[in-house]
Amino acid sequence: MLISPMISRALEEPVGLEAAAMNPHDASDAFRLAAHALFDDWRHDPAVKTKPARRIRVSARSRVPAVLDGEPILLPADSTVKFLPKAFRALAPRPPAAEDTV
Repeated sequence: MLISPMISRALEEPVGLEAAAMNPHDASDAFRLAAHALFDDWRHDPAVKTKPARRIRVSARSRVPAVLDGEPILLPADSTVKFLPKAFRALAPRPPAAEDTV
């Protein structure tokens, strides 16, 4: 799993994507992981490893299912994901002045 630094709770600075690998070995590991996800943070489970990454290569026998901006897509079987800290700039309206809101 790759998580944007904008929504990651593990990365304090946008140094890359949060790469998370989950490897439960049996049903009890899967239930423990689910319990962590429900009651605290799935990152605390011993079956989970996370670290920041700037470039990730994905390789599989067939196309790789992925979700980008909430849209399901199929990546090619051999794909590379790169973190670009300033990929685009967005324009947004200036928020109202503090004295105008109560």
